[in-house]
Amino acid sequence: MAAGDSAQIEWQTWGAPAFERARREGKMVLVDVGIEGCTACRWMFEDTYQDSEVVRRVNERFVPIAVDANVRPDLGDRYARWGWPATIVLSPDGAQVFAVRGNKRPRNFIPILDELIDRQRRGALEEDARVPIAEPVAEGAVAEACAEVTSRVSGLADVAHGGWSSGIKLVSLAPVEHAFLRAHLWDDGDQREQALRTLRGWTRLIDPVWGGIFVASRRPDWTGIIPEKRTVHQAAALYGFAEAYLVTGDDSWLGHADAIHRYASGFMQHADGTWYATQEDAAPGLPRGMDASGYYALPDEERRRYGIPPIDHGVYTDLNGLMIRAYARLYEATRDERFLLEATRAADALLEARRLPSGAMRQSDENRMGPAGERMRAYETDASGRVYLKAQPYFGLALGTLYRSTGDARYLEASRGLGDALLAVLEDRDGNGGGTGGFFATTGTDTDGLIPRDKPFYDNIAAARFLLALAVDTHDPSYREAAERALATVAVTGARSRGGARLAELALALEGLSLGPVEFSVVTTDRTASDARALFAAGVGVYEPRKALHYEAPGRYPDLGRAAIFVCTDNACSSPVFDPAELRETAAHLGLAAPGSACEP
Repeated sequence: MAAGDSAQIEWQTWGAPAFERARREGKMVLVDVGIEGCTACRWMFEDTYQDSEVVRRVNERFVPIAVDANVRPDLGDRYARWGWPATIVLSPDGAQVFAVRGNKRPRNFIPILDELIDRQRRGALEEDARVPIAEPVAEGAVAEACAEVTSRVSGLADVAHGGWSSGIKLVSLAPVEHAFLRAHLWDDGDQREQALRTLRGWTRLIDPVWGGIFVASRRPDWTGIIPEKRTVHQAAALYGFAEAYLVTGDDSWLGHADAIHRYASGFMQHADGTWYATQEDAAPGLPRGMDASGYYALPDEERRRYGIPPIDHGVYTDLNGLMIRAYARLYEATRDERFLLEATRAADALLEARRLPSGAMRQSDENRMGPAGERMRAYETDASGRVYLKAQPYFGLALGTLYRSTGDARYLEASRGLGDALLAVLEDRDGNGGGTGGFFATTGTDTDGLIPRDKPFYDNIAAARFLLALAVDTHDPSYREAAERALATVAVTGARSRGGARLAELALALEGLSLGPVEFSVVTTDRTASDARALFAAGVGVYEPRKALHYEAPGRYPDLGRAAIFVCTDNACSSPVFDPAELRETAAHLGLAAPGSACEP
């Protein structure tokens, strides 16, 4: 296409052909990474990448590739540290030579392009590998990292306003979940109040008209909304509000959870019960002089006059896993069957449509995303059978939560199959990349040889958490061993991280590895019997952050002639409990943290 005022950037999809073209034509590879519904991404596409001078430079000297980070999570995770949109420039052989975060206006972007073009002409392009690959760590470093990470998370708390940063406040579940865990383990009122203080801040980000929660606040006191809505934050809010209700018994938290549910079911749900990914901030008919914050200050009728902000109709397995887990947690808190139905409908739909013969899950499905012309970025499907790491642990954690909420063995079977596939096709073991442990971002052969294989930080942590839970549910220690290997690849790198959410994710995994579960085993020869079901229901209702609840045939525990529930930690077990009313007190006694834990404050 000839460059000119009417020319457009000739976007390619990621793959060997694009890099081969760059080699053949002597060009650099410019990779734009982002997601639908991202305001800064939209600005970049609608302004910068429509500017005639930008278009000319990109088409003449670069092979441009557009990557949807939800559709290609292996690439999304690799470049997530640059924020959306991320602009990455690679040599034709895949070496990174430049990276920049966020939206750049033409006046800022053109000098960047010109400098890169000049450096290439002079043969002065140098590798800029600012996305480190996780390295294996020394024996014992995991335990040391556990103590360091948990201490640093606590030190980041904003005790005036809530949250774990002094600047932009993001709706992020991991620090809240971690604070509630530590509050429970050591009856730490300060940790409990920090979690509740943060959740009270979140309530200021709830849309009072349509419900749902905005992604973040620009100001520390939660008053400056960033008016995008993303499913990852809806899931965080649902789970966080459910946890707050379990801890406090205060019904107001259920009102906040209902506001999230109202939005998720009213705006973001497919007919089969699965959830879409994001909603942009700007309505299509927004009048001159009104920004997205002004739009969201309007009542329902006036908003609809200007149209509803576009929704990305992509249905992604990882995001749905987060929603399923959150709804299952909300069911545990409320015992409201509506929330369990939300979780099981989505899980069953995805298992039916996306489970591969290996037991792994596909990440996306093209026919859910809408016509390509309605999206900023081209997208691919998983029809080739490529397995992405991101889809596996988050959906696996959801399956485990459903198993512990329902006792339905179908979810355990699917969870085990997914865990086995994770180990078989993505783990770095002997002959598969050095044998150092941890999990690669994808099995896709088109990534190999273009850029180095990566072990994403967050997703390896999620994989470890999933496998630790699966080891308890199945009583198979090989899953725990794989979790330990994964954590050993990221623990030290994570301990050096400054972000509260990143540190808290790692802390949760390390705490789980160090402390172990509190296992609730309903021992019975007939799980349909009324006494067995009553004990299981009582177990669902007990608040214990490390709880693993399941039915079990006599064997590890004796056959007592009637259903009984045993509560056990790694170093102690209760006597059999026959009366559901006695279970809560028994669990409270057994659930204390083991003295001398590596993560103890």
